[in-house]
Amino acid sequence: MDPEPEMEDAKQGQLPPAAAGKDSTGRRRITVMITGVVVLVAAVAIVTIVLLTTGSGNSPSSAAGGMMSAIYSSHPATSCQYIVPSQQHACELFWKKEAGKVSFSGHLTMAQTEIQGNRALVSVTGRGCARVPKNRPSCQSNSNPRSGLTSAKVDFQQAFANATSSSGGANVVPCLKVKGRWYVDALFN
Repeated sequence: MDPEPEMEDAKQGQLPPAAAGKDSTGRRRITVMITGVVVLVAAVAIVTIVLLTTGSGNSPSSAAGGMMSAIYSSHPATSCQYIVPSQQHACELFWKKEAGKVSFSGHLTMAQTEIQGNRALVSVTGRGCARVPKNRPSCQSNSNPRSGLTSAKVDFQQAFANATSSSGGANVVPCLKVKGRWYVDALFN
């Protein structure tokens, strides 16, 4: 079976006769398609840059979730943008010192949020592990969405104090509202 004449011409680097008149239309379509893809990629990049550089969030759970996502990414130092502004420099110094020395794995979910004025607590469920080289990973799990929040025995003031103490658990993230935005109070003082 002989190749069709149009196919034979295409193999030799020439446009087949039927396509010769369509060359500029095809190029325009490809140009429009490539331009559309470039514009879409640029728009996504701009939105990502805006979200990553603004840090914090419109809610305590978005600030806590953003910080946790950053810590569990391959660039945990980006978590500093979600930290209270007065603590961000100390956070950056911490990550410069610890770069490559600690890694995190797991899956965490922001479960419940309690807000009182400019303070909030966000409970975290799931399992998270931290690994320091040459040591076994240290892991914590939580399936109770109320863990670390208020209860019949603990009011908000005490729950927040517990969350911001050096012995506070990893099941709750304390947040502060600063200039209308929520940030994580990560105890970088």
